[in-house]
Amino acid sequence: MHARDEQPVTDRAKFDERKKCVLNLPSVDMVPAIERLTLLTGRNPVPEKKAARGYQFEADKLGVADLSSLPSEVVQAPRVKECPVQMEARLVKVHPMEEPSSLVAMEDGHSNYIDPAKWKPLLMNFCQYFGLGEQLSDSRLAPVFGPPKRAGQSETC
Repeated sequence: MHARDEQPVTDRAKFDERKKCVLNLPSVDMVPAIERLTLLTGRNPVPEKKAARGYQFEADKLGVADLSSLPSEVVQAPRVKECPVQMEARLVKVHPMEEPSSLVAMEDGHSNYIDPAKWKPLLMNFCQYFGLGEQLSDSRLAPVFGPPKRAGQSETC
């Protein structure tokens, strides 16, 4: 969520209240920009749990990453212009994890198509970046969220 509230609330609380979000899906060529965003938060003061993991406040996270915002068409939160896939979403219903059900994907409005030959998605798998092929690089999050390093082990997760 991008909009700021008077009182600090969690992103989950904002999502529950607004029931809207934007999902920006980066491509493999965006690893350097994503890494510049790593360990930054727009929340000031930095929440205690994030501060303990090394997060720092940055009011202009997109600027630091040389990215730009783009107004959304349906929801208030902006999209990231450079992301090849941007999805605006509205929450219809919450299904608790323990509730037996099937997963359902819904599309409202008109049909869209993502050409897999043109989009090379960036995937994070256990603190390492991948495309649809081999690993591209480690993330700076690896030492923060990865398992404890053992003697002789590399810095990756």
